Amino acid sequence: MRPGTGRRGAPPGDPPAPRFVPVRDPENPDGPAFVLPSEAWVSFAAAVTAGELPTT
Repeated sequence: MRPGTGRRGAPPGDPPAPRFVPVRDPENPDGPAFVLPSEAWVSFAAAVTAGELPTT
């Protein structure tokens, strides 16, 4: 591997996105996690940001 490159010769930079996103209750951080595929999390977060989901 050449100096200044990432693993397997890839250029350094942002790490790859996770495949899954665990979601926990912030009031119970040691409790169970609801695990979503990263694509579903991105869609959910975009909908919340755009105001497409109810907040109550």
